[in-house]
Amino acid sequence: MTAPATPDGFKVDWFDDFNSSTLDASIWGDPWSGTAGGGYNCTYEPSNISIADSVITMQCTQSGSDFYGSGIGSYEAVMLAEKGGIWACRVKMTLSDSVDGVIFGWGADNTGTTFPEYGEQDFVESNPYYRDPSTSFAMNTHWGSNSDPQQDPLNDIGGPVADWTIYWCVWNPGEAIQVLSGSSNIDDATSIGEINNSNITGASAYFVAEILAQAPSGGTGSVQMDWATQFSPELH
Repeated sequence: MTAPATPDGFKVDWFDDFNSSTLDASIWGDPWSGTAGGGYNCTYEPSNISIADSVITMQCTQSGSDFYGSGIGSYEAVMLAEKGGIWACRVKMTLSDSVDGVIFGWGADNTGTTFPEYGEQDFVESNPYYRDPSTSFAMNTHWGSNSDPQQDPLNDIGGPVADWTIYWCVWNPGEAIQVLSGSSNIDDATSIGEINNSNITGASAYFVAEILAQAPSGGTGSVQMDWATQFSPELH
């Protein structure tokens, strides 16, 4: 897989085309495990993640009445919020019933035990229960505590997630987060929406991909990527 073109004024922090059978430990932390929060009806299962033919596949599976999701995050290579940066990836989501497939930025200084008080930015989120993944997806910002969870949704953005699609997330300090799609060169990509990041207060964030069963009905499916990358501004 050929790397996407580096945007003007940026440098490559990391690029992964998943050409190894294991996750690159210089980028990714261990696959997620334990009970999913946020009202999801599942447990993270590391064995639901596989890499083959330069594609990483994250599955949500069912055993009896139990559901098992999966997810990864670039813990080892965070983006500094005060400097900003760009994430890009090529993704395909195959979802059924009430399953969330999400690509997002997560505050690296979150405690992990409360609602994302330092911020979560979902720049591609799809769930067939709410919208048709062949035609649209949602973008959201989440912040606040368990006792006062907040979100700023921007729902039903045009564009399929059921087909292989390239997405760009541009994070400029103090400005709305820009999401674009459709080309491996950001100059040729189409702007598809903005996310308000005024409530995001964390100092850094990392790239996350995951799939989870939504309470109460659950479901199965997969999120696949054949490359992902992060760029940061060049310093002059």
